[in-house]
Amino acid sequence: MRIILVTNGFPPTAFGGVEVYSSDLAKGLAARGHEITVFCRETSDSRSDHEVIDEVLDGIRVVRVVNDFKALTHFRQTYSDENVERLFDDWLVK
Repeated sequence: MRIILVTNGFPPTAFGGVEVYSSDLAKGLAARGHEITVFCRETSDSRSDHEVIDEVLDGIRVVRVVNDFKALTHFRQTYSDENVERLFDDWLVK
């Protein structure tokens, strides 16, 4: 089965409860033969917002979107970003 996990971050660049749980879940599902992809937010001072980083870690594809709110002009952008939504939609239909 192909499974997408959408989370706010993912190791090794983000560690917290959700990130560790998502990593454990992804690894457990992959060990059972499922094709896992993680789509998550990434922070980076050296990259521009909305840059996509596509990598494979331990057999799990991780798609990271840099979002440091560098061009934040309104509080709404902290939880709703049309650029991230468009990137996700475009990636999903590929």
